[in-house]
Amino acid sequence: MQNCLGIYIEGKIIKYAKISKDRDNIKIESFGTKIYEDITQTITQIVQETSSEKTPVAVNLTGEYYDYFDLFALLSEKDLRKSTEIEFEMLCREKNIKKEDMEKRYIFVLDQDQENRMKAINVSIEKNKLEDRKELFQGHGLSAIEPLPICISNLVKTGEVECEVIVNLEEITTLTFIRNGQIDTVKELDSTIFDALKEIAQRENSMSKAYEILKNTTLASQDMDRTQEGNEYIDIITPVLYKIVAEIKEEMANYGKQVNKLYFTGTGVVINNIDMYFQDRMNDIECNIVRPSFIESQSLKVGIKDYIEVNSAIALALAGTRTANSNELNFADKKALPSTFDITGLSGGGKMPKIKSLKESSQDDLDAFERTTIRLLAICLVFIMGYTIIASTLFENMERQEQEATKKQTETTTAIQNMSKNKSSIDAFTAEYQTVISKLNNQSMANGEVIFREVEISNFLTKIASIMPQEVKLISIENTTGRHFVIQARAIKYQQLGYFKAILETKGGLENVTASTGIRTSSTIESTLSPKAGVEEEYIVVTIEGDLK
Repeated sequence: MQNCLGIYIEGKIIKYAKISKDRDNIKIESFGTKIYEDITQTITQIVQETSSEKTPVAVNLTGEYYDYFDLFALLSEKDLRKSTEIEFEMLCREKNIKKEDMEKRYIFVLDQDQENRMKAINVSIEKNKLEDRKELFQGHGLSAIEPLPICISNLVKTGEVECEVIVNLEEITTLTFIRNGQIDTVKELDSTIFDALKEIAQRENSMSKAYEILKNTTLASQDMDRTQEGNEYIDIITPVLYKIVAEIKEEMANYGKQVNKLYFTGTGVVINNIDMYFQDRMNDIECNIVRPSFIESQSLKVGIKDYIEVNSAIALALAGTRTANSNELNFADKKALPSTFDITGLSGGGKMPKIKSLKESSQDDLDAFERTTIRLLAICLVFIMGYTIIASTLFENMERQEQEATKKQTETTTAIQNMSKNKSSIDAFTAEYQTVISKLNNQSMANGEVIFREVEISNFLTKIASIMPQEVKLISIENTTGRHFVIQARAIKYQQLGYFKAILETKGGLENVTASTGIRTSSTIESTLSPKAGVEEEYIVVTIEGDLK
């Protein structure tokens, strides 16, 4: 006999159900609903109250994502898994998500619209969220963590009709589309019955009171949109239900297939006459409340509504009793698909016929040439997909490295050019200063007034004429006293006059050289020979003084 404790956590509500299973005989041993403040303490309390210290625990996944990958049905099991891995990796890259940060499980279902096609229903979740859920059950024998929108189908006996939908009115409203007894897709709605529950809890300042108010709410069989007497919160509940109805209709229209039946489960079904409310608005689509399919075989000592209230926990408990070979969506531990896997089961944990591998199918219908051709095509397909991913990654890395190398090369070239300019300037100044120093060291000083007047002054003037920069214009030069000379010069820039002052000190034979601050003035060019005649020109005038050595 197998036992399992199913626990469903939503908002501030925990639903639980402990079942025992002996082959096809299923019994609900204990169940209930609790409003919690301390979640870990409440989980421990539930385990103790149900005597489940050594019983496996199954809990719902939260915050998961659903994606669908189109596959070739005749691929081998190994290639199907490899193709799914490649598709998921590409999806992560498109969404800019690190694959290493995600945990995933997937199941394979037949594509009922395309022959020889199938699809993988991929369920993924961030690893940090998964670890947070696992930490809540440390020490409690956690054996299964599964997505509720898929395992809830264990409670429904689906028929051979074209399309049925399970509407799960929990904290997140989900639609599970089932075609011909096979899960096809899962959709999430924006509106949820918890919008109303939270608003009532805020007014009452108590989630427990809000939940009891929801359970005691009865929707009238006629004029349901009219405010119900005796329930002040009906005006909060019915607008939310109206939004849910509109979103269900929109999703069914987008699905594109005729829906024959709707099954309702979750917290929302505790509202009395909720099935009648939906029946009146679903355009003659049959609407039913999900009742665990095995309940009919039990002696009901409690009301069926009490069981329905904890449908989610019962579905999780049933999922926890399945064998490893049919438990592909269990996130409780990391493992690959079993060596032989089945197409996803449907209601009551049943299984669809196993998809034939390429080898099995070819032996039935294909000759040797066709079998070889299909094998080659399958190998080529996998190779091309793998090569595309690898080549794309390599090209991106090469392009990025090439851009970085070009940038570094440009920076290096610019730095070299700047260093070359600086070196040329330094070399020029070094040569100039060495020449000046050499001349100063070799210059002999003559003494005597006669030599000064007859030789030194003329030599000094000649030297000035030879060393004076071309940009500097001499205005006047005067021997005021003794060996003291006063020179007036002008130029367009201060640097040119400063350079002239330095030359007078080094090459001109003056010492104790000083210069005035400089006066900016202007004059008009009057020469008719100059192309700039008549143009006003600005320049700087300075007075330089010094003693002839």
